[in-house]
Amino acid sequence: MNLHISKRSLSPVIFMIIGITIQFLFVFNMEKGDALQEVDETLLRAAKNIKYFLGRDYVNSELDSSTYSPEEALGIFSKLQYKAEEEGVDYLYLLVRKNEDIHYAAVSDYEEELLKDPKSFYWLSLKEAGDDSFSETWSAFDSEEAIYLKSSDMWDTYRSIYIPETATDGTKYLAGADITTTNLKKIILMKTAKIILNFWIFILTSLPLILSFSKLQKERRFYAKQMAELADLDPLTGVFNRSRGITYLKSELKTCLSGDIPLSICLVDIQNLGYINKKLGLHVGDEILRIVALLLKYTFRKTDKIVRIEGDKFMAILPGCDEKSRDILAATLLKRVAFFNKHNLKDYFIKLHYLFAEYSEGSEEDFVEEALSHLILQKKSGNTYDTVIQDEMLDSLKKNEFKVFFQPKVYLKSKKVEFEALARWLHPQKGIIPPDSFIPLAEGSFLINRITEVVLKDSLEAAGRLNTNISVNISPVVFENHNFVRDMERILLNSPFSDRIIFEITEGIAIKDMASTLKKIKDLKRCGIKFSIDDFGTGYSSLSYLEKFPISELKIDKSFIKNINKHRVNRLIISFICQVGELMDFNVIAEGTEEAWQVHDLLSLGCHNFQGYYFDRPQPLETIIENRKEYLEKMKEFS
Repeated sequence: MNLHISKRSLSPVIFMIIGITIQFLFVFNMEKGDALQEVDETLLRAAKNIKYFLGRDYVNSELDSSTYSPEEALGIFSKLQYKAEEEGVDYLYLLVRKNEDIHYAAVSDYEEELLKDPKSFYWLSLKEAGDDSFSETWSAFDSEEAIYLKSSDMWDTYRSIYIPETATDGTKYLAGADITTTNLKKIILMKTAKIILNFWIFILTSLPLILSFSKLQKERRFYAKQMAELADLDPLTGVFNRSRGITYLKSELKTCLSGDIPLSICLVDIQNLGYINKKLGLHVGDEILRIVALLLKYTFRKTDKIVRIEGDKFMAILPGCDEKSRDILAATLLKRVAFFNKHNLKDYFIKLHYLFAEYSEGSEEDFVEEALSHLILQKKSGNTYDTVIQDEMLDSLKKNEFKVFFQPKVYLKSKKVEFEALARWLHPQKGIIPPDSFIPLAEGSFLINRITEVVLKDSLEAAGRLNTNISVNISPVVFENHNFVRDMERILLNSPFSDRIIFEITEGIAIKDMASTLKKIKDLKRCGIKFSIDDFGTGYSSLSYLEKFPISELKIDKSFIKNINKHRVNRLIISFICQVGELMDFNVIAEGTEEAWQVHDLLSLGCHNFQGYYFDRPQPLETIIENRKEYLEKMKEFS
């Protein structure tokens, strides 16, 4: 197993070791002085006690190497070692000066150690031993006070004391005691370790309290900051309130003007909020305000600030936003609103008015008020009736009051009948409302997507029952949605009759973005969908795109059919289109065929496919099934 320890992970450990080392040295130097003082006190006490332990007459003027036998000296020295241990020193000893030399009259040591070197038993000469402190020891006999001897290194390799004493008979001698490095180090290290240990115990036991206090301080600062921020925010939506927004706008104006940077605002108004409040309640209105605030946050840039100006009106402050950026933001906002409306399952949809304004002069309050006035005028110019109708449409969709009618498409040469699906609104009070009255309003909201889904699902069912192709009109709003293919596939892939559906799109849609149109057509052809160009002749009427698109039919607009006997050019156009269709192998259908003579004229011009009131008006599916034979009978009139 490979272990990889990064330099970054080692850094805290290294710093901690360095910190503890510095702390140790600091405490050690602090404690060294105290420890030495304590050692000196111990040496003094131990040396003074020797005369009481051995007796004041142990030393006398007659004392020499023959006073005690080696065995007696060994016993005395061993007992003196136990006394040294009791006093907390390493060695105790008595020194006498005789014949220009200094001798040990007594010295503590363990019996086993003394036996190893018999010369160290008794009356050892300092001169013969080569003691480097001989001169200091000699002068100590003449001193009146205790003398301390120490080594010159930082550890004080040894620490000694000489106390001048006088025996009973007046003989002078020195009572001495030693503490060697081992004990000295041990004392200092133990004291240092004890202090450091107590320090860390204190830190560790205090740490929870310190952390708790620190946490409380952080929380206090956090909540203080939160309270200050909340005072600047609209409590319902969480965006800046008007007061904070105007203050921020003023600040941005100064910054932008000093840097010659443009500053714009975008005012946004919710068109139908008052109506929703009355119908669904204020809680729903509050929900919409929160949703709009979120839509604005996600739409505008991070550098922009959203402000709730009043009621149903918001403002976005846009520093450094040029005209191109404003167009992009507007398009993004509309897409987000459309996406929300499409997927919202509640009993409302959102419709916004917006207005961009760029600052030129005056106070920030006047700038905002003037822009609001323009927005209100723009809102008033809109039709409030539209909002009511759209709301009724939403209710009707939920109550299944939108039904699909079918109009026959007659193909004389092949003797077959296909159908076009047409949405009808069966209003409970107003009766049947034709598509010309509600489709434009549906296209102004998400409702056109839901209506298209209703038509497509019913058309798939009808295709199975009628065993024929069904044409479905696709609104430009639906077709241009970037989720169009995905939404259609979701429905088509669940039906075995998707290969019997023809999508009718206008030539305006087809040619607007030819690359995108072609891709969508090819994607849906994999589901079996065929495509038809509707209302041909009213738009671009360009023949160049016909060869690029894999269409199955083309429908001549009814305006040409209506005036077929009045304008010779109409007849020429119809004839030409029919010839193109025959050469390019797609069907050409004449819309708006209402009279028999129109059918005869169209036949003479090479058109053999018809749709119009002459064969039948749009009817419910059950009626279509009953009338199917009548369509075949009418076809025989033109055989």
